[in-house]
Amino acid sequence: MHFVNKIFLLIFLGVIGALAYFVGIPFIENFQNNTLARQIALEISTNEKNPILTSLGSSTLLVSLAVTNFEKERGLGGSFFLSDRSGLLFVYDRDGYPAIWMKNMIFPIDIIWLNSDFRVIDVEKNVSPNTYPTSFRPDLPARYVLEVNAGFFDLHNIQIGETLMLVDEEELSV
Repeated sequence: MHFVNKIFLLIFLGVIGALAYFVGIPFIENFQNNTLARQIALEISTNEKNPILTSLGSSTLLVSLAVTNFEKERGLGGSFFLSDRSGLLFVYDRDGYPAIWMKNMIFPIDIIWLNSDFRVIDVEKNVSPNTYPTSFRPDLPARYVLEVNAGFFDLHNIQIGETLMLVDEEELSV
């Protein structure tokens, strides 16, 4: 009987381990994403909107926020330069099909649409300023739009399904 108890215990621990892995990993990813959502909410509520250090794939990005209708309409229009590790994150209240245009743009960009979990769901690469007034929309509902320099998506080998995450700046200094 003692041998049967050990077998039962091993099976039980195996099931617990499998549950922890398959339930725990998505929970941890969701927690990290919620951390980014909390940081965005904090920046908006304090009306400071400081750039936020994020990661996408193996690259880090300092993203500024476009929250108001004016900021979203302007986007990067009129900007002369965007550093290689910077982006503009458009924040929407709910999922939809946010359109992006190249009004007053001077340089080409990659447009990356993200869902409410900050997962990449669509991309339009190397969008030229002379495409204005054409608007670009995602194929799936999006909550966020990330504008980065043209070529960023391919240069950093970003894939559909990857997640934009908050980077803990304290971990970087260690």
